[in-house]
Amino acid sequence: MLYGDYTDEEKERLEAAGVDNDVESALKYNPQDGFKVTDIKKVWAAVNNYEKSDYPDYVWIIEFFKPTGPSEETFALLQGWHDYSGWDCQSGVNVDFTSTPRQAVGLLDKEKLDAYFEDFQTELLTQVNSQKKETWYEKTDKELGLK
Repeated sequence: MLYGDYTDEEKERLEAAGVDNDVESALKYNPQDGFKVTDIKKVWAAVNNYEKSDYPDYVWIIEFFKPTGPSEETFALLQGWHDYSGWDCQSGVNVDFTSTPRQAVGLLDKEKLDAYFEDFQTELLTQVNSQKKETWYEKTDKELGLK
C-alpha cells in the first residue's frame, strides 16, 4: 500500500509497476535530483535483509519512463538503508544509473553489503531474469485484503 499524495490512477499504476512502501519512503525521506517516485515505470527487482539485520539494506532495480541522471540512462540501481526506526529517522539512498537491468546488478556495492552481497546479487539476477518477487508489504497487503 502506498501512502503518498497520488491520484487514484497514479497509485494504481505505481502499485502495478511494483512500487512498494519501502521504495516510496526511501525516496520521500531521501529525495533525488532528477526523478521522483511517479517517474518510475517498473521495479525490476527488490531485495532487502530486513529480517537479518538491525540496519537493513534494500536494493531496487528501477526503470524510468524517460532518460534520467547525468548520463541520461533509463535504469537505476538504488541501494538504501535505514536504522531500526525506519526511513523517517536515519536513512540513506545511493543511486547509480545504467543502461540495462543486468548492468545494474553489476553496480552493487560489495563493501557496503558485506556478508549479504552474494545473497543480494543472486536474488537480483533471479528477479531480473524472471519476475520481481512480492515484497513483504505486497504480500501483507494481499493477505489482509488491502490490494
